[in-house]
Amino acid sequence: MPEKEPNTSPQKPITSGNGFLRREEIKTMQKEISKLKGEQKKKTVAAKPPEAPKENVPKKISQEKTSGAPTIEETIKTSGQEKIDDALKRVRDKQEDERIAEEIERRRQERRKEEVMRIEEAKKIEEAKRLEEIKKNPEIKETEEVAETKEITEIKKSGEIKQDEEIKKNKEKEEAKRIAEMKKEEEARLAEEEKNLPESERIERKLAEIITKKSPLQEKIGNLNKELEQLKVALAEILKKEEGAEIKKKEIDEMERKTVLTRARRKIEKEREKTEKEREKIEKERWQAEDRIEKIGKELGRIEPEYKKISEQEKVFLAKKENALKIEKEAKLKEALLDLNSQKKYSELEREKILAKKDRAIYDLQDISEREKVIEEKIIKIEEREKESALPKEKREIEKERWEIEKQRRELERQRWQKETEKNNLNFQLKKLDAAFQETLAKIKETEENLKNIA
Repeated sequence: MPEKEPNTSPQKPITSGNGFLRREEIKTMQKEISKLKGEQKKKTVAAKPPEAPKENVPKKISQEKTSGAPTIEETIKTSGQEKIDDALKRVRDKQEDERIAEEIERRRQERRKEEVMRIEEAKKIEEAKRLEEIKKNPEIKETEEVAETKEITEIKKSGEIKQDEEIKKNKEKEEAKRIAEMKKEEEARLAEEEKNLPESERIERKLAEIITKKSPLQEKIGNLNKELEQLKVALAEILKKEEGAEIKKKEIDEMERKTVLTRARRKIEKEREKTEKEREKIEKERWQAEDRIEKIGKELGRIEPEYKKISEQEKVFLAKKENALKIEKEAKLKEALLDLNSQKKYSELEREKILAKKDRAIYDLQDISEREKVIEEKIIKIEEREKESALPKEKREIEKERWEIEKQRRELERQRWQKETEKNNLNFQLKKLDAAFQETLAKIKETEENLKNIA
């Protein structure tokens, strides 16, 4: 009887809308693969002759010879043939798997083509029906065109909205980026500016930040402590009222125990009920006060450590500030002392120059004075000769000689006047310089004292 061939006729595909296989189709394919493998196995078993039974390989060569078992060469040959057969079997199995996979792919492609053709046919039928309806009723076409125009308009409008939103988002991103860059530049500028600031000013800025954090906490702690004091006063009053209610309650209880008459006892019980309600009201007031006191205590317990921490930071920075100011003041005083010593040295040099000029002027005045004496003596002698001379010609020569000497005297006088003015100016400069010098010495002394006090 011939073997039954697998059914290869096209089946109705079971695919999803997007063209991928569904779970039912995958299961069907798996069953077909199993079926095809089973049929192939049957064919292989039918075609393959039965194998000869394997014999145990003896351990000793002497036993092989005596028992008639196969030799080592025969055993190796048989083992090699088995390996070859196994390799051929694996190749055949692989080829069979590939053939089955190709067959399954071919069937799947056929199903997909059939599905596409079916969908196309359905579309054609639907289009034919629509055209038939349009022929019968032309208004349908106009409605469809209006709907299509409206859809296109909505799509365009939606696209414009999306474009506007995209532009808005881009602008917001650019603005955020610009703000971030400006913030970064400002931080860099402040950091650079802070580097150039003196240490005391940098510490001052830190102190300002600490005070900004400390002030609200300080104010809150002050308000809570104030409220706490008020609550303690109110609680004391409540406790007094509660104590009075307790005393009154004891008195009523005592009266109730002693009273026997029903009417009187009922009156006392009503009084007791009233007292108990008053006591309950007072106790509730006490609870509220106690709860608020407890809440304030917890709040203070939370805030005060933070306030203490900030206060400690403030103390540290105040000490740093004081030390920085001390260092800066010392540096300024040292710099000022250097400047004062430079001024002192300059004054000393200038004083020496003025004194040298003054000495030179005095020397010149002495020289001029001696020369003036010589000229005066010459003039006296010439005038005596002039008186003694009787001849006009001789007298005229003597007068010319006197004119020349008098001219020399006038020149010396002008030189003396100039040197005297120079000497007076030098004396004024020297006096002014001495005053400035003394002032510089005083400042040096004061600066040195300040430096000692800082140390």
